[in-house]
Amino acid sequence: MSDDKNKNLPSIDDFEKSDQELPSLADLVEEKDLPSVESYIEKEEEIEESTQTIEDANGETFAEVKDVVPPWPELLRLVNDLKESIPEIPEIKSYDSELEELLTHIEQVKESIPEVPEVRYYEDDIESLKEDIEGVRADIPKFPKWVNEVNEVPDFSWIGKTFSVIDDDFERVNDNLRTLKDTFNQDIENLTENFDTKNFEKKVEIKEVKNYLQETKDKIYEELKETALKIYEYRNQFKDDDRKLKKNVLSKLNEAKQNIDKRIDESNNKYHNANKELKIYFDGLKEEVANLPEVKYYDKDIKKLSEKSDRHGVNIAELYKIVESIKGKQEVLKEELVNNRPIAPDPAEKQGDDPLTPTDQKFATLQDLAANYRLFVNRVEQQLYTIGGGGAGFIKDLDDVNIDGLQNNYVLKWQASNSRWVVGNVGGLSSTWIKDDVGIHTLSAVGLGTTAKSGYQLYVQGDIFTTGNISAAGTITYDDVTNVDSIGIITGRKDLQINRNATILGITTIGSANVGTSGTTLLVKGNARVTGILSVGEGTVTIDGDSNTVNVGVVTITNSQVMLGDNVSINATATGINSCPQVLYVAKDGDDDNNGTSIDNAKLTIKAAVGIAKSGYTVKVMSGTYVETNPIEVPANVSVVGDDQRSVNVIGSTSEKDIFSVRKGVKLANMTFQNHIAPAAAVGFPTGEIAENVGGGKWKGPYVQNCTSDTTTGTGIRIDGKQARLLKTMNVDAFTQFNQGGVGVAVTNGGFAQLVSLFTICCDEAVTCDSGGQADIANSNCSFGTKGLVARGVGPLQFTGIVTSTAAVSQDKVVLDISTPTRTITGVAYTHTTGQATITTNAAHGFQVGMGVTLANIVFSCSFGQKTYPHKKPFVFEVDEVPTSTTFQVNLGISTLSHTYVSGGTAAIDIDRPYDGQQVFFNTLFEQVQTITVGSGGTGYTSTPTVTLDAPSGPNGETATAFATLEDESVKSITIISSGSQYTETPDVTISAPNVGVNTATATAGMSPIYYAINSSTPVVSGITTVTLGTNLLNAVGVNSTASFFQQSKIIASSHTFEYVGSGNTIATATPKRGGVTIQANEVVTSDGGKVIYTSTDQAGNFRIGDDLQINQETGTISGRSFSKSLFTEVTPFILALS
Repeated sequence: MSDDKNKNLPSIDDFEKSDQELPSLADLVEEKDLPSVESYIEKEEEIEESTQTIEDANGETFAEVKDVVPPWPELLRLVNDLKESIPEIPEIKSYDSELEELLTHIEQVKESIPEVPEVRYYEDDIESLKEDIEGVRADIPKFPKWVNEVNEVPDFSWIGKTFSVIDDDFERVNDNLRTLKDTFNQDIENLTENFDTKNFEKKVEIKEVKNYLQETKDKIYEELKETALKIYEYRNQFKDDDRKLKKNVLSKLNEAKQNIDKRIDESNNKYHNANKELKIYFDGLKEEVANLPEVKYYDKDIKKLSEKSDRHGVNIAELYKIVESIKGKQEVLKEELVNNRPIAPDPAEKQGDDPLTPTDQKFATLQDLAANYRLFVNRVEQQLYTIGGGGAGFIKDLDDVNIDGLQNNYVLKWQASNSRWVVGNVGGLSSTWIKDDVGIHTLSAVGLGTTAKSGYQLYVQGDIFTTGNISAAGTITYDDVTNVDSIGIITGRKDLQINRNATILGITTIGSANVGTSGTTLLVKGNARVTGILSVGEGTVTIDGDSNTVNVGVVTITNSQVMLGDNVSINATATGINSCPQVLYVAKDGDDDNNGTSIDNAKLTIKAAVGIAKSGYTVKVMSGTYVETNPIEVPANVSVVGDDQRSVNVIGSTSEKDIFSVRKGVKLANMTFQNHIAPAAAVGFPTGEIAENVGGGKWKGPYVQNCTSDTTTGTGIRIDGKQARLLKTMNVDAFTQFNQGGVGVAVTNGGFAQLVSLFTICCDEAVTCDSGGQADIANSNCSFGTKGLVARGVGPLQFTGIVTSTAAVSQDKVVLDISTPTRTITGVAYTHTTGQATITTNAAHGFQVGMGVTLANIVFSCSFGQKTYPHKKPFVFEVDEVPTSTTFQVNLGISTLSHTYVSGGTAAIDIDRPYDGQQVFFNTLFEQVQTITVGSGGTGYTSTPTVTLDAPSGPNGETATAFATLEDESVKSITIISSGSQYTETPDVTISAPNVGVNTATATAGMSPIYYAINSSTPVVSGITTVTLGTNLLNAVGVNSTASFFQQSKIIASSHTFEYVGSGNTIATATPKRGGVTIQANEVVTSDGGKVIYTSTDQAGNFRIGDDLQINQETGTISGRSFSKSLFTEVTPFILALS
């Protein structure tokens, strides 16, 4: 185009005064205020699990995400659209061809816009917007790093990771805003440059600029809107955790601040006090130092003294020796004075003026010391003179003794005629006893213990004891001698004739000469007794009468057994040689009339053997099939052991009764139990009585090892807690349950089972826990059958408590008063044959059936007198019936004696404190939806119908939600999304009408109660305890609300294997090859508050941790309801989309 034509075009200077017409960003903001977060808050949507397809700006799918919250796909689309909407820098083009067309409109442009608006830049406005966004971002709580470093604060590390993801999202949003800002500025610069360099003043359409600004403003608004929604979603999703986080963090911060302030104050006080004390100390020390005497040095004086001594010839060392010598003598004198001090001072002298006192006085000269010593000696002599006494020191010097004519062996004798002692010999005393050089003798007859007897020189009345020999020169003859007892050798010089029995206690030696007839050495006609050991031959045969033992080589015969060497023995009651103490035998060729003590004397039936077994006995069952009269009542602490699990089969003659009834300490091993049908079990506690804790001490549960239950509808092992005391447990190791249509292990009424290596096959229910029963299972297996692990309900009410402090919604701690009154017993009616007792109390007891009640100090009388019961554990008894408010029935145990109530006794509910795993509810037991069962599937559904449930009536309730699954235009099943809460009645289920026709589907809801599990409780103080719940309260609990406690039915299974569970109870049709179909939902079944905690692997190798986490081994994916709803799962697709 020529320059002449260009001259006619308007310049930018023509439009300088109309710059106000061009709207700035600020003008646009005034027209429409920027939105706040609240502007975009919409009604909170329920989080639903679904598969979402995410599309880009062109409507093409670029990602598919499972279980994503609905707002996220919208945000992803926004981000993608934003990327697509960022314009590129305009291409610099020449518009000469269009200028001609614009010339005709220039005048109109001048009239409508007399001045071109000023080109403005928006950095400040954009920066302001950025600051606003940063301010909103700052409001989102950051997770402090120190939280993970402090042990006292709960582990919220996953929240920290989540917020770091949120930070990354905001960085991306900021990057987009910066890109938008940079693009906007670049466009303005390019536009300005075009005006300056290409002279486009007359060709610029102001409307295009305005539209561009409006477009940009709208995009900023949209960006802010989506950002606000995102912030709101974050806040909404984390509001609960954020409150907890803030509560915990602020609590710890406040606590730390208070502790730090306290420590600082204490440190300041201690520092201040220490400064004061130190100041006082140093001031005193300074004063003491100032008052110290002047230090004197004696070097000069010593030198002068030395010089003086040298001049006078004095030897200082010798002087020292003299001084030391004098000191030593002073000490000696001091000790003598102390030890020989007069008993009393001279009365003529004043007390305290005695020159001898004090005893530790010092003397100036040796003369003074000598004078004091002389005075002391004089005092001692005076004391001795005043003692008196003395006189003759020998008998001969006495006035009344005359020793004239004294000779050896003379004695003193008293003469009454002259009242004197004179000497003389013994013979002179009397004519009876005479002493000579040999000894003392008498010629008269002597009687000892009596008078002398005529005709006898010595007559003794009583026993004579001599330690030496008695020699008789004549004949000892006495016809009435009954016994001759000698501990030595009795030697007869002539014949020894025994006409009656002879008893020889020691060794009797008879010479080799033949005595008697027929050449025998010893012939005894009549009875003979040897009370010692009789040896025959050279010691090979001995007979010991004391121990009743005969030894013949390796054979030993006693009064109770015959022993052949070390390994073979025969009991006195045995007829065979394979006998062993405390072992009884059962064999197919046995006889119940036998005593069972050996194999060749075995019993025929197990029942007969256990019938005579005592505590500590083992009954050994030889191979074979035994049809027994059942139940076989096994006494406490008795074992029944078969030869082998495959070769010993036990069948009850009555199939509807248990085969074995077991008690404390019983063991069953190496057997197969067959043909028992419902309601019978192969093994169970006794049904006619209670398995008592025999012998006291700790409870030893019955133990079943290496056994098989092979039947149809029967149960392998039943553990009924009502039929046992104390722990009520049984233990199992390697027990196979091949019960086609029956139950493997049934635990009920508070019973407890410990099961290791339990294998169930084709059971209708493999393991069941009901009414508070519990089972621990390790390394076990459920194969085929209908259901695997089943936990139902809770046990009976154990006790109640009263809430003492209001607990708010979402709180997990409740303070309770669980104290209960103790009632006085006024009567007991006891039936000893059944153990049942009806107890009467002085007031309403408040007990309920199933409660544990502690009994104490009840006095009964029987044929042996009175006794206080219970005298040993158990002290807790379960209430069986409550006839009236002041009476209740319990089983006290069977006795062989009748007992009559005398007096006394107390009864109280057994409460220690709430414990882990216990269940509780407050006032009302609310419910939730557990199942929805399709009644009629309807017809004509071409699209998925809506499923609606009635709202709950309880406080703070949540309505249950669900969705339907179609098959052939009919509703096949309904899956629960949320179970809801606080239902007081079963809600109606409504399914929307079909697309074609009027045949609407129907369904009904199944409910389960809502209990709170107890995690822990504080020790009870004055009846008060604080319980911590496993989940937060769904509604507030007020003061004086009643808390009811129950024991949960629970199974804990680790390393459990499920194989084809749900495929059926008949092995011929349950295998996959025969058409068996696995139902994974049947592996674990819970209802009415029961719970199963487990880790498992199924036939496909899929690993599960409870119901909410599953690892698919084939695909390597992780799934599960809780996992899908986790924040990590929701945020991950968003991060992937941004990247």
